[in-house]
Amino acid sequence: MDGCFRILTRKYSNVGAQETTEQEFYLRRKILIEKIELLCSLIETNAKLIPLEKEIIWNNELCDFEKNIEKVKLEMTQSEILLQNENSNLNQFRRNVELNWRTTKFAKKNIEENLKQKIKIRTAEFSSMLLVSNLKNKARKKSIETEIEWFNLRLKSLDEIYCLRMNALCHERYRMRKRHLDQFEKYDKNIGSLYACKVSLLLKKNYTNEEYIIIQDQLLIQRSLYERVKEEIEVNTKKIFLANVEYFRRNHAAKIIQRNWKLYCTRVPSKKRKSRKLTSS
Repeated sequence: MDGCFRILTRKYSNVGAQETTEQEFYLRRKILIEKIELLCSLIETNAKLIPLEKEIIWNNELCDFEKNIEKVKLEMTQSEILLQNENSNLNQFRRNVELNWRTTKFAKKNIEENLKQKIKIRTAEFSSMLLVSNLKNKARKKSIETEIEWFNLRLKSLDEIYCLRMNALCHERYRMRKRHLDQFEKYDKNIGSLYACKVSLLLKKNYTNEEYIIIQDQLLIQRSLYERVKEEIEVNTKKIFLANVEYFRRNHAAKIIQRNWKLYCTRVPSKKRKSRKLTSS
């Protein structure tokens, strides 16, 4: 029985207030109440046919069922309150939307009027600017036409100058070509003498190269002789230096020996004299 009651309550009451409208909510409530009444009537009819032992169980279940009905009624009342709050919020939202719509409509009218005025002002400004620009363009056109005339006159004068310069350049080109041909003739005349000079210079070069080779050979001989003489001179200078050193050493030793001999000769008689004095005393 409790399972049947739960199924009924879930089927007809477990729907959110935001997902259903007011009419659907009341319709579900009405269907739920009719089903509950039909269930109660079935329970009463079956209670008469059931024996006394099961009647107690059915009474307990009936009490539980009544408690569940009260809970469902409480939930239904809470859902009604929530639905009323949602309806009030929805009505307030509609009012706010209507007010916003009116304000936006009024603002739209104001914006359209302002745009019309601005467009008129801009069109007037643009027309005045067009007139000013047309006047400027006309003045510019006149100035450009005068400049074109002046440039045409200048072009004619430049064409005349160009023709004169071309004639002068052609004359100069003819003169330079003639001079160039004259130089070629001189070159043809001088090339033979220059070739002969080149041949003579090459012969002189070969002769000088041969003389240079001979001089280099003689120079090698002279260098070998110079090195030999240089070695002999160095050997002789070493011998003379050693002889001088030996002479100096001998002379210095003789002087030392003579000096020591003189000192010895002076010391010996003085010692003899002293010894004689001591003996006599």
